Amino acid sequence: MVFVRVHAMKGYLSAAQKEALGEKLIQAVADVEDLVNNQTHKEPSWVQFYEFEPENWYAPANVVGADPNSRVQLDVIAPQKLLSTPEDTRAMLMRTAEAVRSVFGSGPVPAHGPWVHVYTIPNDQWGQDGRVPDWEGFRALLRAGSPEKADEALAQIYGPGRHTAATWRAS
Repeated sequence: MVFVRVHAMKGYLSAAQKEALGEKLIQAVADVEDLVNNQTHKEPSWVQFYEFEPENWYAPANVVGADPNSRVQLDVIAPQKLLSTPEDTRAMLMRTAEAVRSVFGSGPVPAHGPWVHVYTIPNDQWGQDGRVPDWEGFRALLRAGSPEKADEALAQIYGPGRHTAATWRAS
């Protein structure tokens, strides 16, 4: 489960760069959360792009040589159960910044960016369709590659019979 908000200047990232960054962020978060980045994992994963006009992002200084339009901030939102140690959080900061750098390149980024904020949500305050998942069971079942195991994982989130892998993919 990935939920990342990317804040960037309008028009700075092309559609192809957004797609590449989205894929890399999903992989980075999956790696840190110890999840398998398979089709079942991707279905509840979101990367949202928020774009700002340059005049709507004030920064009084800029790193020499950096394009002021290359400002980027990430908000990574994760269930506490999947990001439970300070080491996990530091790994999330590093891996998601690396994902941004892999798309933006290694040149200077304003304010020594990218800025990454990690928000951990307490276990009982994160759910899908009003249900709080059994995170350890969910993580274990995502590792199984069969449709039956995917159905078991979805049943843990939504309840038995409410959603299946087949109907999830069809909608």
